[in-house]
Amino acid sequence: MCGETRPGYGGVYSGISEDVDFVCEPCMIAGRIAEKGQQTNDGNIELVSEQLQQRNPVWSAEQVTSVADERLLELHTRTPGMVTWQDTDFPVHCGDFCCFLKNAGRPDYKAISELHDGYDAWFASMDFSGYKLSEVAEQAKFLWEECLRDDSPKDGETASSAEFYLFQCLVCGTYITLWDQE
Repeated sequence: MCGETRPGYGGVYSGISEDVDFVCEPCMIAGRIAEKGQQTNDGNIELVSEQLQQRNPVWSAEQVTSVADERLLELHTRTPGMVTWQDTDFPVHCGDFCCFLKNAGRPDYKAISELHDGYDAWFASMDFSGYKLSEVAEQAKFLWEECLRDDSPKDGETASSAEFYLFQCLVCGTYITLWDQE
């Protein structure tokens, strides 16, 4: 974007104007992809606003909207894109978008786990809200045993038909996992 050759981010950028294939770090930090009508990630501003209002009940609607808009702008224009098979919104926790840590495997959950195998950390970070309570145990067992990688992916490497994306809340440190299948 700036014409310089520097380290940066290739990836999927979306928008309504010129295609962007690569953004250097200084241009990403400055949010310059907005100049090209592009963005990096999707996020649910309504969920951010709802959580901000819950956490800050004395804030006016204008204050909530202002902070939520700034957080969405940060996600759209100053956060490197996350490559997934399906479109997905960045998770929201404590009124902000979470920080994407990495594509994760069992060793990553073991590293943040209080138990030996990492299952507790993985299960606690998963969102099973789309499943009936009677299906959660079966689905969790299948994902843990059949889909989660035994290794820790490097540099966004994809080597399985399911990917697990590990995020962390910037406010309280809670881990959140999104998963995706091709």
